[in-house]
Amino acid sequence: MQTHTFSKVATYFAFAIAGLLWAVPLFHPLLGFQSLAHDYERVFEVAVLPAAAILWAVAPSRARKFDLHHWLLSALAILIAASCAAAPFPHIAAREVALFGGLVVLALALSEPFSEPHVRDRFLAILAVGAAVYGAQWLIALLIAGAVQSPFAPWDLLAGFDNPRFLNHAQSIALPLAGLVLLRGHAPLWVRVAAVFSLFAGGMILTLYLARASILGMMVGAIATMLFVGWKSKRYVVAMASCLGVGALAMGLGWMWWYRFLTAPMTDGVLNVHFRDYLAARGIQFFLSSPWLGIGPMHFAQSSNPIAAHPHNIYVQALTEFGAPATALLAWFAGRGLRQAALALRAGRGQEPELVGALVSATVAMLVDGAFSGNFVMPISQMWCAVVIALLIAEVRRQRDPPHPEGRGDTQFETPVRFNGYSILRWSFVVALLIAGGLALREAASDDEVHLQTGQPKRESTTEQLYNPRFWAHGWF
Repeated sequence: MQTHTFSKVATYFAFAIAGLLWAVPLFHPLLGFQSLAHDYERVFEVAVLPAAAILWAVAPSRARKFDLHHWLLSALAILIAASCAAAPFPHIAAREVALFGGLVVLALALSEPFSEPHVRDRFLAILAVGAAVYGAQWLIALLIAGAVQSPFAPWDLLAGFDNPRFLNHAQSIALPLAGLVLLRGHAPLWVRVAAVFSLFAGGMILTLYLARASILGMMVGAIATMLFVGWKSKRYVVAMASCLGVGALAMGLGWMWWYRFLTAPMTDGVLNVHFRDYLAARGIQFFLSSPWLGIGPMHFAQSSNPIAAHPHNIYVQALTEFGAPATALLAWFAGRGLRQAALALRAGRGQEPELVGALVSATVAMLVDGAFSGNFVMPISQMWCAVVIALLIAEVRRQRDPPHPEGRGDTQFETPVRFNGYSILRWSFVVALLIAGGLALREAASDDEVHLQTGQPKRESTTEQLYNPRFWAHGWF
């Protein structure tokens, strides 16, 4: 594919993702799907990832020397393959690997157009407008409920999210990015107003549903921003805190004066760990039973428990399911990537402190949220995580390959090469992702309750909850 054509296709793909991240949840109640929102959004994700993989496979690239980085990547691939092979259900383990690999590829595909500042800024503007639209429909539902004064649970107001936490995972990233749009002077006024409203509504939602992990993540992100950017971050941090704080205050006053009739408010103990300790301990027990290769990707959900099909901690999850050596390599690659991103952001913090502040805040909030909940597990929040990673990769690329001074040019994209072993690997992954996606879509289209099909009878949950999401809303297999 020619560089210019690829550039246009990648840009349109990025804009489509920006719109769909909020549109897909809103469409769920409007389109009248019988499935839970989680499964509906998983089908959307399964459809998007192969498209991203194809875009990544045709992207211009250059041949690279086989260095230590590639040796370690090869070792990681071997360890993960061994973990899948040793798992009780290898094809289920491979499904998880394909899913995470697809998310990495989504980040790589998005990072190409994000290397152009005008594309990145328009993408972020679409995200902010989408957040404002979602916040507006939620606020309208809240006001109608207040006028009717009929008892109901707060989570009944949510469109497209079966659990308030699934929305909060998206907010951990969406709100820090909306704060950047608010401060972009070149953005149209209506877009900046939309960003303000998205933050205001976000503050109300975080308060009503007591989104502790998201609130903690954004607070730590704000502190990290001030430490990393310095005094120039004041404008961004103050704007974010003000908009979110006004929303939180409005919800607090509304609760005191108007909404006490709500049933089951999300105020069941700020310091309650909600069985996170139990899930972490269970994960560590699984790890100790198989420390080298882990129990197999996704296999935390093979043994039912009364609480959850994932440990609500991505770090424990990796250690449990992939084993110590693979987790160590994953940590090395993550640390290496974060270090490169930090160096790139440090170089640009003087010229664009708001951009750097937003990316630091969103990244830290994502990592903190991952230690307490399932933002790396749920379908929509997984894609939000890929967006943050793509933005960081784009900043690294921009520092490494500055744009051509006369315009777009071809310098930001790498030099095309002939079909070689590297491209064969890319297309092989595309095929694997298409196969995994086809299997998932076949499960979703079955008349039975959507679940991972192992060839054995469906494993029923030991909990009284109606569902327990992992890959599908019925998480056990």
